[in-house]
Amino acid sequence: MLLRVPIFANFLISIVLIMPSFVLAKSEETRIMNAWFALEAYMSRDCSIDRFVNLKSDHSSALNSSEESKKIWVGNLVTFLRECTYGGYPEGMMAEDARSVLALPGLFWRGNHKKSIALLRQQLEAQKVFVSQDLIDDVQKIETPEQACPTVLMLNAATSIALRPSKQASNTCYVHAAVKAADYYNYSRGTFTDPTSTVATIVGVGKSRTGDLAALGSGHPSWVISYLEENGGCKANALDKIGEKNLELADSYLPRSRSENSKTFLPRLDLMIQKTFCQGEKNRFDGLQTQTLFEQMNGVPDAELRDTVRRALDKEQPQPLIVGFCSEAFMMESGSRPFGCSDHAALIVGQRFDHQLNQCTYQILNSWGSSPVGYLPTYKFEPKYGAVWIPSDVLGASLKGLWKVGK
Repeated sequence: MLLRVPIFANFLISIVLIMPSFVLAKSEETRIMNAWFALEAYMSRDCSIDRFVNLKSDHSSALNSSEESKKIWVGNLVTFLRECTYGGYPEGMMAEDARSVLALPGLFWRGNHKKSIALLRQQLEAQKVFVSQDLIDDVQKIETPEQACPTVLMLNAATSIALRPSKQASNTCYVHAAVKAADYYNYSRGTFTDPTSTVATIVGVGKSRTGDLAALGSGHPSWVISYLEENGGCKANALDKIGEKNLELADSYLPRSRSENSKTFLPRLDLMIQKTFCQGEKNRFDGLQTQTLFEQMNGVPDAELRDTVRRALDKEQPQPLIVGFCSEAFMMESGSRPFGCSDHAALIVGQRFDHQLNQCTYQILNSWGSSPVGYLPTYKFEPKYGAVWIPSDVLGASLKGLWKVGK
């Protein structure tokens, strides 16, 4: 179970632009709307509003028109900048506004950023409109959905020693996810030797945070990461083979009187585990920390999730992302909303574009074992890893939080 903290409601306002032949992602809607707002805001009084309205209308029309119509529109945009904006050129705008405006031609040649920039530069030079090279270099790319979701795969036979399958027996998903993320952190740095004990970590985190054996099933991934960085982690041992379920039958490990409550028993249980099962050197996680990307959410737009995950994974050595979401997502069809919300945590360990769904999908390393029970039959489940692929819009609709792990 992922700890839920009461918050004020988040209100997300989306502006829908109706464009011919394709649906715009939310991030593109925002950029385009910003572009038109900027052009209108920087219009000089000498220009008729009709010119602005016509330029905007012609842009929509040119999306499905000939190549020549698109090139003509780029020329008209530059003419408008030269004749109808204060200062007569994009350099007179705020940098973010100018980048949004200069990105508009990219919608015509989606996925061919070089062509869009080359034609824009050609018109700027022809009409003697100065734009700095830095500004041109910063113009945002307009990509196809597939280009916006480059394939990233962290889970394989070699990495599965760190990103190992597991099966939680109680609501300790947040510990399973964080321990695997921490082990992969060491694996990617070449310092991994043995997996970390999930059971010993559950008890250690419980002692340091909740102080109550009965409350082990409610926590936050950042607690686990902080605990491991500060204390190190016991290596996987016989305790993990027996399974965490036996924590409920603690007499198997440590005699407990009926009068002893769970709060006084937990420190004794932790001490016994450290002495009996945590032999030898612990796993160390120097510099390990979490960075919050989303928290206390009630869902986010698909494009916002996709862009955030892409930036987080766009690294030479990407790290898994700890994701908090409603477990009902595992049974949701693409395009639907959660029918309830049972807080859950797992890892995003991969992404790839699904042509059939025409959207990004994420590989979720779960802690429900190797059985496909609990997942929508149409979702690809990989029993040897305990991982499942789910669509971006489904995960976004049920998202509660997202965290990076690393330095």
